[in-house]
Amino acid sequence: VVWIEAAHCYVNIHHGRDIHLLRESMQTMEQRLDPERFVRIHRRALVNRAFVRALHTPRLGAHRVVLTDGTELPF
Repeated sequence: VVWIEAAHCYVNIHHGRDIHLLRESMQTMEQRLDPERFVRIHRRALVNRAFVRALHTPRLGAHRVVLTDGTELPF
């Protein structure tokens, strides 16, 4: 699992190019995952620390987490 995205009362689990939909809340997913491996960066996103390539923290604008596949997520 690379990252998990909230989708109403579901979550999208991103694994490479695959996305799996699971009926689960973000809060439940966060409790089930190892906090040493996963971190909640936004109310809508959990990321696997092993796939974080960079953090962009500009003076102005949105802060972003960049994953190894190039995906950018707000935090």
